[in-house]
Amino acid sequence: MKRVLTILLAAALLAALAGCGGTADVQTRPGGRTTAQPTAPENTAGAAPFAALRDNYAWAVREGTYDDPGTHLAAEEYAGDLRSLALAVAPGQTIPVRYEGKKKATSENGEYWSYYDGISGPYWSATEPLRDYEYLLLPVSCKDGLLKLTPAEAEESDHDTSGFDNDHGHPPADPADTARMEALQGGRRVLHAELLATDDRGGRVCLFQYENTEEGLLILAYLKGDKVITQEFTAYVYEDGAGWRADMDGDDICLFEVVMLCETDAGLVIAYLWYGPEGTGTYTMVEEGGKFVFFEPASGVWYYDHWDDRFYQEY
Repeated sequence: MKRVLTILLAAALLAALAGCGGTADVQTRPGGRTTAQPTAPENTAGAAPFAALRDNYAWAVREGTYDDPGTHLAAEEYAGDLRSLALAVAPGQTIPVRYEGKKKATSENGEYWSYYDGISGPYWSATEPLRDYEYLLLPVSCKDGLLKLTPAEAEESDHDTSGFDNDHGHPPADPADTARMEALQGGRRVLHAELLATDDRGGRVCLFQYENTEEGLLILAYLKGDKVITQEFTAYVYEDGAGWRADMDGDDICLFEVVMLCETDAGLVIAYLWYGPEGTGTYTMVEEGGKFVFFEPASGVWYYDHWDDRFYQEY
């Protein structure tokens, strides 16, 4: 069920989650990005060069269907030297790819989303069928920094102790992690907590949704030992519920999937997807002072507009 839901939702355009919250934090391409100058990671041995990752990457969608996956990827967002992008990363999978140049669309896109066949732009070939729908493409120099990532999957019947149905496909976070995150927010109670993924060194990526006060609060956190790195999202509150989506039930945060964790010489980089009813938010961020912050590629970011069938440079 989780895989089917992910594939259906991932077909959406890389667009902001319209109507989510009252701040730019919940948008796909929020304003106010900063060029990060993060602190050094715990151990630089085997770390990837942050400059290479920062300036050269692409978010891409796969050709084919879930039952019949293809071996090609088309960019929906990219930065830097496309020829240098030789690794395709998805949850639990890293495979070689080769840049093939640019292609023309051979079919139309959906009203709110784009397909591989409907995209005109850069594309790559893979060495084997691509089991996921969306991938992050990186230079080979990032390979040594990639952490082995294991997505956390729950049984469909799972429920957490708050009474929320655990319908996002993830199990509850460890109670000790939840208690720690409550303490970090001055005792503000966590209503819903999910474990999204674990890495091979004992790190956990979790989501914590807090009780509503003046605003709704959702925190994505990486926890390992004494280390906690967070990203906060807020939303306005109406009728006692956080307005993550005005056209959905209050407090519905939709679905998150962690795509990559990479240790670099400038800090831990995380890449994840936030699936919504009308779009998929792509997030590629680096740690800085205990927070995950956006970073700016030197040459700016190009993103695909499926209505115009062309790429635009964001900045």
